[in-house]
Amino acid sequence: MYKLCYYRFGSVYTESGKAPGWDRVRSTEIGNKDFDLQTLEEAYTTEHWLVRIYKVKDLPNRGV
Repeated sequence: MYKLCYYRFGSVYTESGKAPGWDRVRSTEIGNKDFDLQTLEEAYTTEHWLVRIYKVKDLPNRGV
């Protein structure tokens, strides 16, 4: 769930004078900023990041 909540958040400036990825609610900088999602991809995110929708990526060909 952490990865889904903070996906691409490390590149967002939320407050002047603070590092990118600053979480204003928790008053701290998020830990893991640069990661990729392997089985999901972002489909939609609202302007203020309150709603985020993801979809499952297509499975690679398994050679069956």
